[in-house]
Amino acid sequence: MPATPRPRRDALPRTLLQDTLLELYPSEALIRLAEGSGFVCRYRKLDPVAFFWAVTPEAGVYLQRSLDRLRHVYNQKAARPIHSYASFYDRFTPELVEFLHLCVAHGLS
Repeated sequence: MPATPRPRRDALPRTLLQDTLLELYPSEALIRLAEGSGFVCRYRKLDPVAFFWAVTPEAGVYLQRSLDRLRHVYNQKAARPIHSYASFYDRFTPELVEFLHLCVAHGLS
């Protein structure tokens, strides 16, 4: 089962926003949404929870400007890192868009 996001060593103390997001998007809900969107078929290759927490706050709040930096953040959060650049880049698919769309809908409901 995918783990909850691990805090980075250089991370600031958790804020109310972060606590609220963790409550709003529990691991079980993210896994269900990832499976429902077709983003994840096997956990052996990708942790949808770690991917969500790497892409969402890093791209939105902290404004990481490269996919390589997002891959680095994912690798810090995931139990099984993705070492290949191509394997990480290949995750940006229509299924990821659907997964993120379902996550937004879940958050708004």
